[in-house]
Amino acid sequence: MCSLAAIQPLEPRVFLTGDSILFIRGGTGTGGFIDGGSLAQRDEELSDINNHSTAKGNHGWGQLADMLRGDGFDLQQKIEKPNRRIDLTKIDLSQYKIIVFGSNNADYTPHGDKSIVRALENFVFAGGSALFVSDGNFGSSYGDAPSSDRDFLLRFGLDVNQDFGTYSLTRASDFRAPEHPILAGVNAIDGEGVSPGVRVAPVAGVTSQVIINAKGTTRNNDSVNKGSNRPVTENDGALVIAQAGLGRVAISFDRNTFFNTNGAGTDIHRQDNARYAKNLFEWLAGRTPPRPQVQAEDFRIDGARQTLRIAFNRYVGASIDPASIRLTNRKTGARLQNRLRFSYETFSNTAIFAPSPALAPGNYRATLFAEGVSDSKGHSLLADVLFDFHIGPGAI
Repeated sequence: MCSLAAIQPLEPRVFLTGDSILFIRGGTGTGGFIDGGSLAQRDEELSDINNHSTAKGNHGWGQLADMLRGDGFDLQQKIEKPNRRIDLTKIDLSQYKIIVFGSNNADYTPHGDKSIVRALENFVFAGGSALFVSDGNFGSSYGDAPSSDRDFLLRFGLDVNQDFGTYSLTRASDFRAPEHPILAGVNAIDGEGVSPGVRVAPVAGVTSQVIINAKGTTRNNDSVNKGSNRPVTENDGALVIAQAGLGRVAISFDRNTFFNTNGAGTDIHRQDNARYAKNLFEWLAGRTPPRPQVQAEDFRIDGARQTLRIAFNRYVGASIDPASIRLTNRKTGARLQNRLRFSYETFSNTAIFAPSPALAPGNYRATLFAEGVSDSKGHSLLADVLFDFHIGPGAI
């Protein structure tokens, strides 16, 4: 694990003026092991941003790329050689706002060498962003794509499940944080053969959150085969995000959501997939309003200590205090009288509240008052922010 104090923020003159996205693609011939076919057919499976095919069942991300370019992004793509990783240590990562692991399947920690993983971790903590979109049909077996992402994600307390399941997700029943900026104007998205993300462990300087629930059954990434099936939990998500230091991480459940028209299973023009994609990349790029905004919220229990973490897009530490937040019991509606011990993590712009005495098992709501949170220019949150959580058995 890196030392947070040792990581310096990316230079504003480099990071804030660039809108570049780096897509990392799998090596030639490493796609479509399930379907087989010719070399060209296997490569077509790899979600290339230059693939604009609209043939039935296509796997291209060309229309996604066009949409992003129209939104002011500059796109680059680097292609792995078969099981040969892209060496991020030899690239000036500060030129990018986002790095996308969309159809990568190389081993990024061969023989225990974690230098590339550390490079990505440092990039994010210093203010960059990373997007992971896994799939079972990369590499030579079911384990290749999820395992390629795993060592990166574990640095942020996250992991990814194996490819399993097909479903739509709606605001009415599946959006756990419906007011999050990624979900603005989004009412439904869908995926086919999905690989949900999963929160696995707290990590210093990281505030993670499930924004959209996963559904039904998922498949553990516990072998090079298909893994073992299990019901999803509250830690599994179709969209899982994290504020890590000054940067951001997201796991989106399916690359099919971004396919060209007539794509395999679904495509970017079905439901609200295009709006979701646009919002997701804009959030990762830090294109937030010129005012405070909540990026992620997390209630965690570490031993006997309970903490509620709220990560912001900018410094608000001079304004926020225990009076900025109210805790209520969602079952009874009663306001809790627990004293809140408060601290502020400047490195990640995260407010940390610790209830005393500790909260008993149950379902709770935290309300963050907009008028109690402002930046150095006096700009406040646009609206109150609600966060529901629970302790012990029971549904969120």
